[in-house]
Amino acid sequence: MNWNHRIVDMRHENGGDPWFEIREVYYEEDGEVSGHTRICTGGETVEGLIFCLERMLADIKGKQVINGETLT
Repeated sequence: MNWNHRIVDMRHENGGDPWFEIREVYYEEDGEVSGHTRICTGGETVEGLIFCLERMLADIKGKQVINGETLT
């Protein structure tokens, strides 16, 4: 199983108003989405948190936004 960070459009949970979250999205071997996390950002150390944020930024740049309704 693979995963990465993706921007997810969650306006369906915000009364139709724009709301975007960064989530970990998990994929099956064939590339189909198999799961996701709720919004999360954290780390055991400041360095770990910075690493996580840098990875998030690298993961989301240039990728299409995922429709959150398809993840539920």
